[in-house]
Amino acid sequence: MDETGNLTVSSATCHDTIDDFR
Repeated sequence: MDETGNLTVSSATCHDTIDDFR
């Protein structure tokens, strides 16, 4: 997912996505 999309999603989802992205 794109960083922009992560910011759009909820905080909880964003954190999970970022963790996986990293």
